[in-house]
Amino acid sequence: MRKAPYRRKREALWCVYDKAGIEADVDRRRTEVYWFDKKGKDNKMTREEVYENLNEVFQYVFEDDSIEVHDETTANDIEDWDSFEHINLVIAVEKRFQVKFTVGEANEMKNVGEMVDIILERMP
Repeated sequence: MRKAPYRRKREALWCVYDKAGIEADVDRRRTEVYWFDKKGKDNKMTREEVYENLNEVFQYVFEDDSIEVHDETTANDIEDWDSFEHINLVIAVEKRFQVKFTVGEANEMKNVGEMVDIILERMP
């Protein structure tokens, strides 16, 4: 395992690579870990794979291993999903899938299905 330091927004982060090719961004101040698969351009995720990854992100952000999301899941379905957690969720999803949402998209998503549509459209 090798560690390569780099800087982003004045925070020292470590990029950790393991043999499986999984990358984790570790914020050394808060020690939060975000995992995402390194998929090649020819190897796009299916909708089911996106949901598998989203379940992990939701479980991490809301600290609840029982969360399972689907197309119709909304903020009303998850107890701790408030405006602050929505921001954390959007940031974690962006890091996990290497995509960026506009502010309008982040505010106007009505359910998880709309989020998945945007992810599939923008994934590298």
